[in-house]
Amino acid sequence: MRLTNTLGTLVAVPAIILAAGGCSDRTPDRTPTGVSSANIGLAEDRSFDNEGSGSQFRLIGNARITRDPENPTNVVLQVNSDGASPAGVARRLHKVQLWQLDHQLNLKYAFVAPHSCGGGSPRAILIVDANGDGRFNQFPNGTDFALNGHVNPPTTTGCPTSVPTPSNGGSSPSTLLWRFEDFTDEGNRWEVTPGNAVANFPGYPGPNWDALETLISAAFPNHRVLEVRFLEDFNNTGPGTAYYDLLTAFDLTLGTRGQIQPERGNHDDD
Repeated sequence: MRLTNTLGTLVAVPAIILAAGGCSDRTPDRTPTGVSSANIGLAEDRSFDNEGSGSQFRLIGNARITRDPENPTNVVLQVNSDGASPAGVARRLHKVQLWQLDHQLNLKYAFVAPHSCGGGSPRAILIVDANGDGRFNQFPNGTDFALNGHVNPPTTTGCPTSVPTPSNGGSSPSTLLWRFEDFTDEGNRWEVTPGNAVANFPGYPGPNWDALETLISAAFPNHRVLEVRFLEDFNNTGPGTAYYDLLTAFDLTLGTRGQIQPERGNHDDD
């Protein structure tokens, strides 16, 4: 069991066992591994942090909310990857289908050199209940599955990296390279776990969002997306730091003013 921070509340959830194939340098032996109802670790449905469409974001692993190293007025997510352990954020959803995530599944990222995207990290993971019964059961106990959407697909050059210029609010120049990723765009970026869960699902780099939506909606008209995760885990570029901003899952965005405080005791008038 791992302690996962719910932006102020610690809850115990099973360790996440979600791996995926290549992002910047796909290799044949890197394929998505299975998830099951025993290790899915879905966020609890609690009325005090439910604004009507799902839960708040919760932190996974060593991910933490902090200040942009070059702009202290900006709230960002920091992940210090060890190249293997899961870290990122997750959000539980209520009665959401894939089409409702159109234009609402995205993030900004900035990698601190030499860390970059690679080996399946980072990616968006959608936990899909195929028959809409509210539970997650994969083969051989059910037809449910996970969808893995990779950053910067498909590329052999990796994602841009840079080194931030520390700032105390002065006029220091910015050197951190930020890039925006819309997981519902025309890019072929999606994989399914297990690989035979959706008939006629193309092999890597997989379908784009519209093709994915068409395939799954036809095969599973009652499907529901139970949870969205933005995750780093296996990364063959090695350990390092990445920053993420404006992570959007359906109708909630992590990193906007008023949604959370970056650190305990930090307020707008600090």
